[in-house]
Amino acid sequence: MTTPIRRVSNIGDISEVHYTLGIDYTRRHMTDLHGSHVEKAVSRTAFDAALSRELAAIRKEVERMLKRSTASTEIWQLHDFLSEKRGEVDRKYDYRYSVLISMFGRLLHEGWLSEADLAGLSADRAHYPTPSILAII
Repeated sequence: MTTPIRRVSNIGDISEVHYTLGIDYTRRHMTDLHGSHVEKAVSRTAFDAALSRELAAIRKEVERMLKRSTASTEIWQLHDFLSEKRGEVDRKYDYRYSVLISMFGRLLHEGWLSEADLAGLSADRAHYPTPSILAII
């Protein structure tokens, strides 16, 4: 005999429980990762550092493109490059707490952040097993 599937999800509660065939799966909601003032400061510093590094890399690439260019019409290629990068950066850097951990996982994977940048986050936040982070690892 199989155990019925039961799902419990409480808004405002920090856990969501799934019972499937008698197995209890509990996970915390991403929106409940609000942390202390110190953790918020560490998160903001890491976010700003990653953004600054990526923007510096884009600037370096733009300068390289300008030095290489010979025709004045190549300025439009630079415009297209910057427009594309602006869209990528705008989509990637999102400081909402609900996506912060998965964004940090992506930034770690891409090399814009290091684990040292995240030092100061509590262990459950620094190693929160979201699907985005697990897919990267």
